[in-house]
Amino acid sequence: MSGAKQTPLVELLDRIPINQTLKVHTKNPLGFDTHNYPVSDYCHSAAAELRRQAALLEQALEALVFHRDNDMQGLSEINEFTRRRNSAIAAIREALK
Repeated sequence: MSGAKQTPLVELLDRIPINQTLKVHTKNPLGFDTHNYPVSDYCHSAAAELRRQAALLEQALEALVFHRDNDMQGLSEINEFTRRRNSAIAAIREALK
């Protein structure tokens, strides 16, 4: 990795000017042809889609963390129940002796 600053792709796509075209020169038997391809709409659409996907990913991660935390709480409740049950069983065994 170089020490150069890296710009996120979404920012680069957003910086593409409106009505930006890509000029492509192709060789033909008579010389060169030039074709202009509009790219700004594609770039801005891609940036919007990347943002949307990032938001969906963030929501999914939040849901995973929420469920993990709830599962951990559920596990500690199960552990507490198991501890109490084992204590009760031990007390019953002791009383039966």
